[in-house]
Amino acid sequence: MQNKINKNKSKKRILSTCIQDDCGMQFESDSPEKRNLDVLKPFWKHYCPKHRVRTGTRRILSVIIKREIDTDPDTSWLGEYSDKCTSEFSIDRMHSEDCIENDSIQKDKLGRIAGAIENDTPVCDEEPNFDCDRCKEEQAYKDAREQVQELAECDCGEHGDMRRGTYRYFNPSFNYVDKNGHASDENTAEEVRKYVRQGYERMESLNSGQWCFLSINAEAKVSIPCGESSVESTVGLNWCSGYESDMGKSGMEEVEADHLSELRKELKALGFSSRAISQAFKNVEREEN
Repeated sequence: MQNKINKNKSKKRILSTCIQDDCGMQFESDSPEKRNLDVLKPFWKHYCPKHRVRTGTRRILSVIIKREIDTDPDTSWLGEYSDKCTSEFSIDRMHSEDCIENDSIQKDKLGRIAGAIENDTPVCDEEPNFDCDRCKEEQAYKDAREQVQELAECDCGEHGDMRRGTYRYFNPSFNYVDKNGHASDENTAEEVRKYVRQGYERMESLNSGQWCFLSINAEAKVSIPCGESSVESTVGLNWCSGYESDMGKSGMEEVEADHLSELRKELKALGFSSRAISQAFKNVEREEN
């Protein structure tokens, strides 16, 4: 028994070298290792005590804000293009913006004025005679009615924004009109007309590429220990769409801050410490596609 104990005490130590980049520290190990370095990297026991701690704990590898162009946005809140007119406030794209055809309120007023003139027009029962005062008055009424009717007709030569292969009408959003296309109770006719025009101009600038809708997400790449190795995963796959690309710097910063705040909560729920989260959030990366 004594000889066996002495034999064990005289056993030669086995030293291994830490495979962490630029380390090279030697430490005692159970057995020599001859496998390729790439094969050994996932296993914690091939690192020195200093780097072994890092390999065996949860780590936040990176925090990224991602922006992508939303190729299929919901724009119905701005209004909709159509080949049918659904409202008195619809924009007829065949005519220019200041054409009477795109001002139904004024067009209706002129129509009522012309009708009133026609109803009040005096009629002379005698043969037309230039010397007859009654005939002169009747002709004056007819001339006035024709002038009003001319004002209610297109004067733009149908030179609007409509192009070949595009829809003729831009109909208002149901945010401003009821199911029959009339102004909703909380909006006046003039307000609806203004909102529809703003929505139309916004849609036209979107179609011409002056701005776009964005989808935004904040995510973190994390390393989770799994036995003697670790696995990488992504936290925060919560894309949100509908952001306008020209919202301005302050608006974009506010949106990103909201997404990062939600990501912090997710990481905290997964067991990452406040210190580790704060450290990772000091270097937020950004990607745009």
